[in-house]
Amino acid sequence: MAFGAVTAGGVVIITGSDKTRYRDVYARVEEIAEAAGFRRLETEQRFDSVNGDPYTQSIKRFYAAIWSRLVELGAADPDLIPNVRFVWDPEVAYRPTRFALRAYRLGGTDG
Repeated sequence: MAFGAVTAGGVVIITGSDKTRYRDVYARVEEIAEAAGFRRLETEQRFDSVNGDPYTQSIKRFYAAIWSRLVELGAADPDLIPNVRFVWDPEVAYRPTRFALRAYRLGGTDG
């Protein structure tokens, strides 16, 4: 996980859907971060995403590239996750409603 690859003072930024169903996922991320010596920065932001804007298109290209590589490596099977096809299939529009950014820093303080 990203937390293990960061040196002192480093920052991990996590973006993803802000839907209620992911609260357990983010709670688990919080536990993992704390166990690895990270503290959460007070930078959580929520964004409304508009399909077709340049940022949404960039996110889609980024997700599609990651999924293509994971499939190529045999680490992911798109047939097992058809309900999130918009994430990995370049032919399907990316359609987040809202997403959030969370940041964690290893050690130290804000000041």
